[in-house]
Amino acid sequence: MNKYIGERLRIKRELTGYTQEEVADKLNVATSTYGKLERGETLIDVERLKEIADIFETSIADLIDLE
Repeated sequence: MNKYIGERLRIKRELTGYTQEEVADKLNVATSTYGKLERGETLIDVERLKEIADIFETSIADLIDLE
């Protein structure tokens, strides 16, 4: 599941034109930390997922493809 969500994050990031570094800066985390989220190497909590959804101007449901 983590890899699936990570892939969705990558797709959304690319569609919105952000780099990993830009998203990481907005989240106040290291670029490598955000990269691990996209690769599914680390768990993502709901609060962080909400922050990312806000950056991409979408919903959590859209990020995890529930719509």
